[in-house]
Amino acid sequence: MAILGVAIIALLWKLYLPSYLKKKAEHLATKEDIGEITEQVKKVESKHAAELERLRSNLDQRKHVSNTQFELEFKTYQEIWNSLVEVNLSLRNLANSAEDKSKGNHIIAFANDYYALLKIVDQKRPFYPPEIWNGLKSLIEIIRSVVLELQATDNSKSHEEFSAKERSRFKKIEDQIDALCEAIRSRLTSLIAI
Repeated sequence: MAILGVAIIALLWKLYLPSYLKKKAEHLATKEDIGEITEQVKKVESKHAAELERLRSNLDQRKHVSNTQFELEFKTYQEIWNSLVEVNLSLRNLANSAEDKSKGNHIIAFANDYYALLKIVDQKRPFYPPEIWNGLKSLIEIIRSVVLELQATDNSKSHEEFSAKERSRFKKIEDQIDALCEAIRSRLTSLIAI
């Protein structure tokens, strides 16, 4: 009976032990693989977290620069617009002073408002885009020619001839101011949409 017991144990040993050991080895290999995979996943997660933090920092920096740019550009447009309003008011006063004695004062006021606008446009030029600069440059050229003509008024021209020319140029100035207003509005709308 003891021999039979030993034979059964030997048979079990031969049949089941190799498959048992093989399964045990597979489980051990699986545990090692899982550990290695987990370690690789942690490294990738760490790398992605660092990259995500870098991107967030970059985005925050860009947002700050964009906000600062918007604020500076908006303030510039406010200054330009205030100056354009003064030019437009001086222009209207000048247009309404066709023959009265205060016309000379209105010409001086218009010229002063023109020079104030010119100063703001030149000082703030880096703070607005080329399309606004081109509109301002056109306006300044029109106003400049009007100011020069008004300062060198030829008294030999009839009042009607001079007034028709004035009205035509005044209309160009008003139209250019309106166009600038629309260009500024469009620019601000595009900045807000970003």
